[in-house]
Amino acid sequence: MPDNEFTSLWDDAREEFADASGKDLKDLPMPQTTEELIKSVESQNKGYKDFREKQGLLFTVLSAAVKPIELVGNLAAGAASAVFPPSSMCLGAVMYLINAAHGVSASLDAITDMLGVLKDFTVRLSIYNRESLSVQLREKLTEVLTTVIEIFARSTKVIKEGVVHRLKSFGKNVLLGNDQKMQGLIAKLDKLTQGEDRLVGAETLVETKKTGRNVQDVQSTLTETTKHLSQLTVTQTEVSQGVGQILSAMENQAAQIKEEKDTKHLETVKKVLKPSNTPQDRFDEIKREHVHGSGDWILAEGALQAWVASKDPIIWVSGNPGSGKSFLTYTVIAHLQDLEQEHSDSTVHASIAYFFFRDNKDQTRSFAQALRDIAFQIAQNDQLYAKHVAAHTPEDVASIRSAWHNLFVDFYLQDGNGDRPAFLLLDGIDEAFEEDRVTFLELLKDVENAGSGSRLHVAMIGRPQIIDEILDQLETNVSTIHVDWTKNGSDVAHYVEISIAKSRVLHRVSRKLKDEIVQTLTSKAGGMFMWVKLMVAELGKKSRESAIRDALTKAPKGLTEMLQHVLEGFSASLTEEDAQDLNDMLLWVALAKRPLALGDVDTMLRLKSEEGEGIIYLEGKLRKQFASFFTLTRDDCLTTADLQAPKRVLDDRDELDEDTAAGAEAGDGLNDVENETDFDSNPAKTTVTFSHASISDFFRDPKHGKVVCKGDDHPAVGVDLASARIQVTRTCLDLMVDISLYPRMIGSVSLLEYASQNWKEHLEDLRIANLDLATRSFVATMVARMLQEDSLLQNMDVTRPYTFFTEDCARLLASYLTDADIIATLPAETASWVHSTAAAPLELFEPAMRYFAKKWLLPDYSSGWNMIVCATQIWAYMQRREGKVLENLSNPSLSAEELTSAAEWAGFEQTAYWHRMLAIVLRETNHTSAALQEFQKVLQMDDTLWTARVGIARVKVNQGKFREALELDAATLALAEKDDQLEESVKRSHLQQVHKRMGQCYESILDGIGCKETCEVAENVRLMQLAFSEYKQAFVMSFWDYESLLWCFNILRSLAKLSDGQQGHRNPPRHDEDEGKHLDTPNTPSPHEYYERIMGLSHTIANSQKDDLHTHLTSCLYQYRYSDEDFFEVLALAAMQTGQVKWLQARYKDAVVAAHKDRLTVTAACLNLCLAQLYTTYSEEEEHTGKAVRIWETIGTEGSATTREATDIAWARDKALESLGTYCICKAFACEDEQVAERWVHKLEHYTAQKASGNFNWMAIYLATWYQKQGRSEDARQLVKPMVMESISILSDDDPTNDPEGYANLVIMFLAIGDDVNVLALCHSERQYVDGITVLVGDIAEEERGVKHTVQGADGKDETAEGGGDDEAGNDDDGSGAGHSDDDDGDDTVGSCDGICGDDFDNWDGVTWCRYCGWSFCTACLQLVQNNELPMRICGAHHEFLFVPPLRQKFKKGEVLVGDRVMSAEEWKAGVKQQWGL
Repeated sequence: MPDNEFTSLWDDAREEFADASGKDLKDLPMPQTTEELIKSVESQNKGYKDFREKQGLLFTVLSAAVKPIELVGNLAAGAASAVFPPSSMCLGAVMYLINAAHGVSASLDAITDMLGVLKDFTVRLSIYNRESLSVQLREKLTEVLTTVIEIFARSTKVIKEGVVHRLKSFGKNVLLGNDQKMQGLIAKLDKLTQGEDRLVGAETLVETKKTGRNVQDVQSTLTETTKHLSQLTVTQTEVSQGVGQILSAMENQAAQIKEEKDTKHLETVKKVLKPSNTPQDRFDEIKREHVHGSGDWILAEGALQAWVASKDPIIWVSGNPGSGKSFLTYTVIAHLQDLEQEHSDSTVHASIAYFFFRDNKDQTRSFAQALRDIAFQIAQNDQLYAKHVAAHTPEDVASIRSAWHNLFVDFYLQDGNGDRPAFLLLDGIDEAFEEDRVTFLELLKDVENAGSGSRLHVAMIGRPQIIDEILDQLETNVSTIHVDWTKNGSDVAHYVEISIAKSRVLHRVSRKLKDEIVQTLTSKAGGMFMWVKLMVAELGKKSRESAIRDALTKAPKGLTEMLQHVLEGFSASLTEEDAQDLNDMLLWVALAKRPLALGDVDTMLRLKSEEGEGIIYLEGKLRKQFASFFTLTRDDCLTTADLQAPKRVLDDRDELDEDTAAGAEAGDGLNDVENETDFDSNPAKTTVTFSHASISDFFRDPKHGKVVCKGDDHPAVGVDLASARIQVTRTCLDLMVDISLYPRMIGSVSLLEYASQNWKEHLEDLRIANLDLATRSFVATMVARMLQEDSLLQNMDVTRPYTFFTEDCARLLASYLTDADIIATLPAETASWVHSTAAAPLELFEPAMRYFAKKWLLPDYSSGWNMIVCATQIWAYMQRREGKVLENLSNPSLSAEELTSAAEWAGFEQTAYWHRMLAIVLRETNHTSAALQEFQKVLQMDDTLWTARVGIARVKVNQGKFREALELDAATLALAEKDDQLEESVKRSHLQQVHKRMGQCYESILDGIGCKETCEVAENVRLMQLAFSEYKQAFVMSFWDYESLLWCFNILRSLAKLSDGQQGHRNPPRHDEDEGKHLDTPNTPSPHEYYERIMGLSHTIANSQKDDLHTHLTSCLYQYRYSDEDFFEVLALAAMQTGQVKWLQARYKDAVVAAHKDRLTVTAACLNLCLAQLYTTYSEEEEHTGKAVRIWETIGTEGSATTREATDIAWARDKALESLGTYCICKAFACEDEQVAERWVHKLEHYTAQKASGNFNWMAIYLATWYQKQGRSEDARQLVKPMVMESISILSDDDPTNDPEGYANLVIMFLAIGDDVNVLALCHSERQYVDGITVLVGDIAEEERGVKHTVQGADGKDETAEGGGDDEAGNDDDGSGAGHSDDDDGDDTVGSCDGICGDDFDNWDGVTWCRYCGWSFCTACLQLVQNNELPMRICGAHHEFLFVPPLRQKFKKGEVLVGDRVMSAEEWKAGVKQQWGL
């Protein structure tokens, strides 16, 4: 066959590959060798976890299958190989196939199986490598190789289609599979190889016969020659045997001499070092208990990797007692040993040595012994080192200092002793002799000073209490790995499952109990392996399931000994003062009725000192020295390990372009800074708890008490429960009574709040029979004063009296007050009062009830107390005095008569003020008619008391009578101007609220609440302007009223939209330079002018100081810190429309800096998200793109602990990842360069893998969108399947209030995977229903005909819709407030436009969804997007969209329209479950 025909065959193969795979072979990389292929595949797929796990087997099979192709491919093609080398084409095809799997486990398994089949066909090709081929054989081999390429092409097609379940149709069972195309190709390959085999046989026969004739001619000559050679051979053989014997003897002698020499060296080394067997024994013990894979997380820690790579010579691994530190030491040792095995052919070997300190005997506590044992381990494997050691005497290594210098410094830190490094691991150094440890740490500076050039690498593992020793001696920060539940939690869970499986008893229990054991142990372990181990041992001793369940609730045996051991260590190391401080912290945290804040603990310690002096750097002590007991939890959920990890600084000192941002990872080290050694958490927002529940149980057990280390003059450490309870109770009572203590709390968090809320509960914990007379007398005196003196009653926590002033509490207090010995110690007046209550202890509370009445009804006692609480408590006291039993008063509902009787109980004069206070309580409890009557009485008694008119106006607002309220407020303003009696600040406060309420009334009228007539645009504008005027006045009167400022912003934006001819749906309008008016409507302000007003107000508060550190704008940004709130959206839009985005960015930066100074880290995170949004959405400048990406990455991935749901930090992190995902997917779809696009997609894949499961994962949604677009439908479905399952679970639970969340999530997920039918079904279901039937767009508004219906909003809530009416409609007695409220949940909108208009959607009809970014647009904003005219940088004209057509078919509430079929919601959910295999 001519070469041009061979070329034609290869061209046909290329076309076949392109048709099947969608890729031309000439466009693919073409590896020249199998090694190059494997290296390239590994480089491109190492980011996939499944690939890393399976690459060993895959590469073995791959090499066996394609190596013969590499060897024979170009021979088969002849001259054609000059253009497209066939072997490279085959290798390129298989590389494309493997990369198409994208690390999916099932795909990789199938590819491995398929290559295993091909290996059987290709293995024989390697025989052709050294021979020239006939034309016929070249033709046959070419057909074989082109068929192999077709097989790769078919496999690639199946992989790319994502049909994972079909991957089983090829591979080991390929000939039995369902893929007919693949069967045909394999059959073809089989036929070709059989033909090749026959052809080779024929050619071999011909060549054999030709060779046979030549062999006969030579044979006779060889026969003669052989005779002569045979004679020489005998002699040669004899000589060779003699030489061999001599050489063998010499080798044996040399080996024997070397062995004797080595033995002599080791014997000498043993004599010098006197090693123990302890390290190896302990290592073997841990190895037997170690669970495979446990602790592997530490190998991925950057600090450890730097240590192994000889970049950092010292590392410190810190963990609490029982956290599995010794097992981590074993993991690291085994890892180092494995590395040595992998590099066994290296010229440089590392020595690995270790020691496990234990305080059970002196030998295992001695650092001198540890150094000698470590030296002996090294000497056993390093003859040069053994020779060095043997040159010394035992006296040379007797002390720590001499051993260190002679055994390690002289050999490893000085030149001339080779370049072999040594890795030393010292486990449990906190259990070594303290003096030894301090000496060693001092000597360790030799290694620190050597830096990265040190051949000596030291890892120390121990409890956190010695960190100060380490830092003090080394005088520098040490790379640290913190062991906590966020890191070893999965290890604990695995250990639990393995332990149960191994247990003779537990593996036989019922599946239900087994699940209960696993769940209990993993959830309560808190990272403590020892607790789990002890629990499993305890459970394994039980013989009944009931006994096992009972044991699950109790502390295991053995835990007490461990904790006492820890306490002994502190007793031995702490001074008397430090021990007392630790004891105080232990007892307070153990007995506190709620988690204490860091500031609470600080204040408690300050109260001990007359000067109010606290502990210097308390947080550092708790996080380091005392971390064995305590865990500190910040509101941003950052752990101690997180706080000491390298920080990614968010500042303006550098820029990232888009390409760099696309490729950067959160852990790439950009702007990393050194570990912070000073913690500075917010003391009010950081809680202090025990690191494990068992510790709390231990200290609350009266059997344990304090522990003292053996020896002289060691302080006792721990908690004596009885005295601890007295101490806490006394402190609480002191704070309630002794005001001289208050100065000690200045500069810290006040403990008074805690005392007022919990003193009674602590008093209940005391056993009065066990108290001495002095303590009982103290309690009685304090209680008597608290219940009688008005100055002390004001400290009463008014949020909890419903559970305080009860019969049980009265009896408790009476038990202290009525004791004969106690009464004798009380003042006479107090004793008389106590005697008077003896028959009815409840009367002890009467002074308090009268004080409540004063706070409610008398002007001299006016304060911020809750008057409803006062009234309710007085009424409850009256009922209890009559013998009635009251159960739940947490949400009382008293009648107007009951509230009036409570007011009359105290017998105060019923002045105008008295009636006004009663009226306020009646109004706030929705007794509007009674409230109006009381307010009228006020005016009858004093017509000039305009504050009563204010009260009446508020009643009118509650009734929905906004016009009447406005008239009253207008008259009130006139009266107030004439009032010169009321204190100016009080007057100003009242008037400020009047203006604010008037603004609310104008808005309520505008919104149509009680006003159904349709207003003209001019009337709308007039009402808006009136509302704006009132809100602005309210704001001017109090710059602290940021709510009024927000409403000003919202109104100005609405006015801007009205003034725009297209309702805000076009670009910023042109302006007349002379008059500044909109050219289309010259008599009204332009949108630009309204936005200028917004910015004007912003500048006003930016130039106004709230205090020395904050402007009012900064404080306002604190309050409205969320990037998805109206405040930010309106302010950002105004800045964009007026060209002041840079100014606003600067103000947000100021606020972020201030928040960090205020230690409000969560607020700072939220503000940073706003800043990122300004960078990317509202600015036309590209230079800040990298900063926005970094902000999202840092906030989204910061912290190793799982954030609590429904917290600000959880919202911030989810929002950051959502924003990052949106940005990445938009960039990926916009990129013309595939490599750049893949970098953005890789970022999505990276963070999708990092995101914790169980939460809604926006990263996964966007990645699924990309996969769907690339034809990887099954991969897309697998990404969203867990979230579909979660959403269906939400819809199937017993809580209907979370159903909208479930449906909304499903809409986004179905949109991502292209399930348009279900997207439209859910969108059409979210709408209003009238009489349980859907409302269509074309329906006539029934309220216009005066027909009353039951209307159900999109949120499923019922409300009455009534035609006609005006703002006079209302409820005379029990109507709830209809005014403006942020808490108003009567909003029937389903969403809003993400474009510039921001308009709300009553339903999804006519709305368009972006398939890529998940945003929704109205028709006008969509047009702007598609024309690239949207001022905001969101979405893109090149994106794909889904239009939601108006609903044309009615159905009932609880039904879903799927396509053209109506079904019940339950039937629809069942279908979704079946479709997804849930």
